[in-house]
Amino acid sequence: MYDGDALAEAALEWRQAGPSQWELVYTALTGIQCSLRRIYQQPDGSWGALVIAGVKDDHHAALAAAEWAIAKLCA
Repeated sequence: MYDGDALAEAALEWRQAGPSQWELVYTALTGIQCSLRRIYQQPDGSWGALVIAGVKDDHHAALAAAEWAIAKLCA
């Protein structure tokens, strides 16, 4: 959990987001939070995972990062 006076660095924490969902939350030194990953149970009992591919300067670079990540997952 983020406490601006207590932590000297950013933090990553898994949080339950629902009865069958978990997310990995990044908390920056400023207190801003961003979900980087989410896992969720599917109806057939398997688990799906969503991952942020990265942060880029423009939408073309962001699209390329997403395509690269999907290619790696499918390989």
